[in-house]
Amino acid sequence: MRSVRWPEWKLAHLRRLTDSTGIAEHAVGAVPNAAEGYTLDDNARALVVVLRYYHQTRDPEAMELAIRYLRFVLYCQMEDGWFHNDVGYDRRFLDERGPEDPVGRAIWALGEAVSLAEVDGVWTAALRTLDRTLPWAERFSGLRPVAFALLGLRALLKAPPERLGRERASAARRLTAALGERLVQAYRRARAPGWAWFEERLTYSNARLPQALVAAWEVTGRRAFLQSATDTLEFLWNHQWSGRYVQIVGNRGWSERGGQRALFDQQPVDAGALAEAASSFYEATGRDVYLERAVLALEWFYGRNVHGVVMHDEATGGCRDGLGADGPNLNEGAESTLAHLLARMAVEEGLRLSQSGGVNRSSALA
Repeated sequence: MRSVRWPEWKLAHLRRLTDSTGIAEHAVGAVPNAAEGYTLDDNARALVVVLRYYHQTRDPEAMELAIRYLRFVLYCQMEDGWFHNDVGYDRRFLDERGPEDPVGRAIWALGEAVSLAEVDGVWTAALRTLDRTLPWAERFSGLRPVAFALLGLRALLKAPPERLGRERASAARRLTAALGERLVQAYRRARAPGWAWFEERLTYSNARLPQALVAAWEVTGRRAFLQSATDTLEFLWNHQWSGRYVQIVGNRGWSERGGQRALFDQQPVDAGALAEAASSFYEATGRDVYLERAVLALEWFYGRNVHGVVMHDEATGGCRDGLGADGPNLNEGAESTLAHLLARMAVEEGLRLSQSGGVNRSSALA
């Protein structure tokens, strides 16, 4: 593995975007745009970031931020366990019911909180909220919320066993197997010669799908999950690797099977997901090729992209919101900033494991 040298990273812009309610969705340049309000989507992602940061550093401020983001998640939960997504600056809900993706991300964040929070009153609050939401996961119609839920279940099952108990852990494993099978069946229906994917086109957060399947394999040991995960990540990588840099599928038309692919706008959330997925594959299998790809995907943020433009703002700690045909969008909102932080921490963890020889090569959780 080649040596790497990247800019320092920090939580400064995450803190800047955060007020007493939660993390703001948008920014004008590096200045939070209060008029745009907040989303469950971003606060769930922010919760994952600061929990992982706390796990690495034991920084007490990170746990205080985690409680603030978790409070936002709890605030958005409805009586039936579903969630609102959009919240105004006055803390009023701007929707009647949120879409599936934020609910899936909430499951992911809550699973991380149960696993990583060390304060009893924090993880128990997350677990109580998660118990009310998990029954919805089997009713998701989209594949990405299924993938987010699988990542949450994988995190949940890393928690100390006494937090879950046998019955809850067994139910989580059964749900993992059922959701993993959903993804495998989608892949089997959609695949065709030259097209090893779950759907008829590549859109957003693509790498989360194979990442979720490798997580399901770690939990269940089902070889079909690993094989489908490997096939689809290989296809996604080959579809987006130019030979010199990652060329993320653009959101102005996506990439249809048998059709033209859109080059722009490229989104940080997709580059970050690719780096995280490759890191997850490395940690699960120990294959060095995945760590190498994780590094290459992360370097999209540092100028290894079609324009050679640095997307991470070292001065602020933020990240530009997208890469268009004319260059980067200079606004530094929550989604892009969190995508960079999640990817950076995941790749650094993979590199640390590589150097220590501590990669987990087991086929499934005990």
